[in-house]
Parts: sequence; structure tokens; C-alpha cells
Amino acid sequence: MSSAAYWIDTYLRQGVCSDHAEGLRHREVGTAAFRRHDLSKAAAAYSDCLHVLDETTISGSAAASHVYCNRALVLLQQRPPDKQAALQDSTCAIACDRANCKAWYRRACSHEALLNYSAACSDAAMAVQLSSGTQHEDCVRLLQRLQAAAKLPVLSSKGANSAAAAGITADAEPKIPPDMAEIPSLSVPASECMLDVHNSKAQGRQLAVTNNIAAGTVMWTEQPYVHVLLKRHRKQKCSHCLKPLPAQACYSCQACSLVRYCTPHCRQSDSFHTSGGIECGVPWPLLLPADVVLAVRMVSKMSQCSDAQPTESSCTAQDSQANAEHIRSLETHWQQTSPQVLTELTLLSTVAALCCCQYSSGLPSPSAGSILTALLQIHVNGLAVVPAQHTNEEDRVALAVYATASLMNHSCQPNVALAFDGKVLTARAVEALPAGQPVLHCYGPQKGAMITPLRQQQLQQQYHFLCQCRACKTGFDLTEQATVGLQCLDTRCNGLLVPKQAVAAGLCSVAALPSHTGSGCCSKCHHSWSEDLQAASHPVWQTLEAAQAEYQHAMADLKQQQAPSMQTLTAVSGLLRHVAEVQSQCLCPTNQLLCQTWGQLVEVLKAIGTFEEAASCCKKVLDMLHRTYPSNSTAVGYQRLQLADLLRHVGAGAEADDEYVEAMKILHLHFGVSYAVSMHTTLH
Repeated sequence: MSSAAYWIDTYLRQGVCSDHAEGLRHREVGTAAFRRHDLSKAAAAYSDCLHVLDETTISGSAAASHVYCNRALVLLQQRPPDKQAALQDSTCAIACDRANCKAWYRRACSHEALLNYSAACSDAAMAVQLSSGTQHEDCVRLLQRLQAAAKLPVLSSKGANSAAAAGITADAEPKIPPDMAEIPSLSVPASECMLDVHNSKAQGRQLAVTNNIAAGTVMWTEQPYVHVLLKRHRKQKCSHCLKPLPAQACYSCQACSLVRYCTPHCRQSDSFHTSGGIECGVPWPLLLPADVVLAVRMVSKMSQCSDAQPTESSCTAQDSQANAEHIRSLETHWQQTSPQVLTELTLLSTVAALCCCQYSSGLPSPSAGSILTALLQIHVNGLAVVPAQHTNEEDRVALAVYATASLMNHSCQPNVALAFDGKVLTARAVEALPAGQPVLHCYGPQKGAMITPLRQQQLQQQYHFLCQCRACKTGFDLTEQATVGLQCLDTRCNGLLVPKQAVAAGLCSVAALPSHTGSGCCSKCHHSWSEDLQAASHPVWQTLEAAQAEYQHAMADLKQQQAPSMQTLTAVSGLLRHVAEVQSQCLCPTNQLLCQTWGQLVEVLKAIGTFEEAASCCKKVLDMLHRTYPSNSTAVGYQRLQLADLLRHVGAGAEADDEYVEAMKILHLHFGVSYAVSMHTTLH
């Protein structure tokens, strides 16, 4: 490696590799905080220490063992104590250094807190065996106390020999709690849903049901074949299971500081960050886009499956190979991909292949061609892992490829809803499906969120097909035109029109409208206003531009303050009222921009405490959504839930209950009982 390459590599590895000295500094901060009884700061400092220690080295492992012990003590002393996390920490301490007497002592205390007296006695016996001096006396007292609690014969202070005589032995390996075990890669409820793959000239390969399915039925649950956590969530979500990280005790990769996990089990399960993992301690996963990292993971996993030699009894290995074969057969549509995009993806794939080769430590690395193929497959078949209530791309948590879900074809009005519990996907039928019905998922904006021409354009650009689903077959009808339309410029007419020329986002539509989206003619009087609206100086454009500028100013005022003052909220509410009034004079009553303004006003009025006006505005939004979205859409469900909450604040209990019941019907249909219960708990 040249001198320049060496320094570049050194620079890129900063913040990625371990730093023993930095870890010891964090440990000192944690110890000082513990002595001040600042347990929260102590736990945070110990976590920062573990994040930069290399547990694969002798010195790092020994240091980590003591820090895990310290953090376990903090977790036991905080109120309320986190007993399970303390048990996990003390188990990690033992794994780092089995000769650490304090680790066995701490795990015995954790088991005691969890009332696991038998396991506690076993660990205390090992602590007695390893201890000496005053520490030995403490361990003996703990063991005797535990034996009394467990109603076992109280052992003498000789400890180790007596413990062995009584048959008490220390558990060598940590046990994985049942709720931490992986679910199967694919689980289909027995006798409820039968799935099959059909092939047709028109639709190609597609997933379909072979028996009648009732609305709300769980059709299948599935683990991803591969997934990658988006970089902006690295400090909030577990890199393996994608669930939120614990506030006090998360776990880092044992050899680098790139990733965090919620439990030791998740850390052990991440094959990309185990010893020799392709991403461990190297900078490229942090620098390259998430879809490229996912492509490298996909190629690596398929390569591992090809190299494996499953036995006839190894069902898991056979399933894994079957999934790998299916993933290999996914469409790429490279022939329809534009030369510019193909060139960009080729360059990224080449860079990724070079990075893998540079940091492979002699292991076989994926080729640029295989990474490019996987990248194209991901762009066509990948799924964004999102929370139940999401509004835009910023809500995305991860990018993943699911073997079964990738078989679903598209519909702008889908018959299946996907919900994610961490990385586990659950598919539910949102309407009754007769036998033979294709299982249809929405790849992009659904009906109501975007007009047909824009949906079709977006799908054509990314997925290379012209959508002709049931929602698109109705075309750009008057209902859809009203969501982006202006009122007829003749004040005596109550018709609507969609401009013929291109219109910037925020004037009469949330998204920009390309030219020829509309005809420029009124739907009622049929007068053509194209020439009048062609001039940017036309009063209607000037009025809407001023309203949009005012709306943006109001949003900027809210974003500037993390907790806006009452004065700011009052001022913003006034701006939004004025914007809504101006837009109501120019736009159709169900225009998306007007709906957006009313929705923002509801949030501000809630913050102020003006619940009656907020409920009135919320009803307007709900009426707009009813006119444009399917009746069982989550957009309608969440709006009804919000209205129920506002109505309770103004004392309209009966009406609130009705809205709440209807909202829960929709949310239960999409997300199941557990989510509906959690929403009920949140509201009450």
C-alpha cells in the first residue's frame, strides 16, 4: 500500500475502528458519575466505553469484562432496576473473561433479582471458587443467602469443593431467552392461507391465494433474506432486529464501532459483523449508499448458500438454498434501465467490489458484476421497512429483500397490508380474497396520495411498467382532478380545471404537475383557460404563490424551535388560517394543498389547546380524505383516531367513541390486535 493510500485508509477508519485509550477515558467518566450516584450518566459513559473497545483482543476483552460488570451494577441499582439487562451484561462480562470473579458475582445478583435462585447459586459458587481475601467472604455470604432462599443445604465457607459436592456447577454459556430466538424465515398460518406462484404473459410471475381468505387474515410472516439499517437510525435502532435500542444498555460490535444492537443475541446473529465479517472494522459500509451495502450483503449470503453442503435432515439449510435460488431469479429490468442510471450503478458496484477486495483479509470478495445484478434486483424488488404510521421517505428505517414478499405484484389500491415488527414482515388481507386472487402490494404512493398520471409516471421510471390496476383504470377522473384542481376562473361557475401547462409544486398541487396533466378547460362550463393561465403574472398564480410563501414561512417558524412558544404557535395558527382562506378561494374544496394546510393547522391548534377549532378543522380533513382515499385506508383510520381524541377534549364523548370504533376497525385490519391495543393504551 502506498503512503498516500495508507493515510487515506487511516483517515477513513477513524470513528470505525476501536480506540482503547478513548474507551478507558469513558470508563473513568462512568466511574466518577457512579460515585456521584448519577446512574443515568454512568450507564451512558459505560456504553460509550464498550462502543470503542475491541473485545477480540486480550486487553480489550479484559477491560470490557470489568465495564460490563460496572454497567450491570448500575442497571441493578437504578429505579426501576433493569434486571434482564443486568443479567445480559454480567453474562457478557463472563464471556469476555471467565476468570473475572466480579462477573460471576454480578450475574448471581442478577439471577437473584429475577428470583432464579438455582442459577444464582451456581454463579455464586463459581465466584467463591475464583475469589480470595475479603472478596471471598462477600461471595460466601452471597452463596449462603442464596442457598437459604433456594432452600438448599447451606454450604461452608470452603466454597468450591462444597459447591461441587452439592452438584452446583456454573453455566458455561449464556442461554438465549425464548423471546429472543429467531422466528422461521417464512411462517404461514396453518389452514388459513395457502399461497402459490402463478405465471402469466400479462403479469409475469405473481403470488396468489389458492383458498378463500377473509379480510384481516394474517397471510404470512417473514424474515428478510437480507436487510440493512439506514445510516440515520444507527444510534436509535438495533442493526440486526431493527427494534429500538435500550436507553441504558445497548451492545456494540465486539471489534468495531460501526453498529449497535439491543441484545447480545442480536450481536451474535449478525454474520456481517462476526469474526471475519465483510463489514467489520472497515469504512466502506459507512460511506457507500445503503442499497449498495445491501447488494454486497445479498451477494455474500447467496455465495455462502452456494458453498454450503446441506444434509438431507438440514431443513434450514435446504430452505436457505431455496431462498437463495429464488433471490437469484428476481427480475433486474436492466434492458429498460436508462444508460445514465446504469452507468451510475456500475460505478458504485465497481467501487464496492474494490472496497471488498481491499478489506477482504484474503477471503473471496464479490465481483462488480454480481453486485450490479443484485443492485438492480433491489431497485425492483426491495422493500422499505417503515413504522406503522409513516408519511414520507424520512420515516424509512431500513431497506430489505424478502423472498416471499418480492413475489407480490403491484396495485395502487392493494389488497394486502404489510406491517413490520422490527425486521419481521407480517402480511394481512385488507379485503376478502377469493381463491386464485393475486396478492397485490403497493410499490409507491397509493390511490388518494397521488393522482394517476404521476403514479404511473413514477412506477414507469422505477419499475418499468405502465400500471393498469383497478385504481388506474378509472383514470384521471373528476374526483382525482379535484385534488389538484383550481376553481373555474369564472366566479359564476362552480366547475374545476386542471392547468395544461407545467405547474411548480405548492401552487395547486403538493407535487409538481408536468405539462398536459390537464386540459385547462372547466369541467362544467367547458371554457378553455389555458391561454389566461399561461401567464405567470395571472392573479390566481400570484395569489397562490403568496399563500405558498406564507405557508413555508409558518413551517419554518415551527422548525426553528424544538418546543415552540405559545406566542410562536399563535402567530403560526394565524398564518395558516389566512393561507387556508386564500387557498379556499382559488382551489377545489378537496385539493390536496388545502387538505395539507388544514392538517397542519390541526396540529398547531392542538398544541395551543384550542380543541374545538382543531376538531372542526380535523373534520374538514377527514371529509377530504373520504372523497379521495379508499374507505379502509390507514390515512382515513389515523384521521378518525385523531378526531376521536379531539372530540374527547371538547366533551363530545358519544361522537368520539363512534369515531374511535371506526378507526380501530381500519387499524386492526392493517396491523392486527396488538397494534390496536397499543394505540388504545397511548390514547387512554
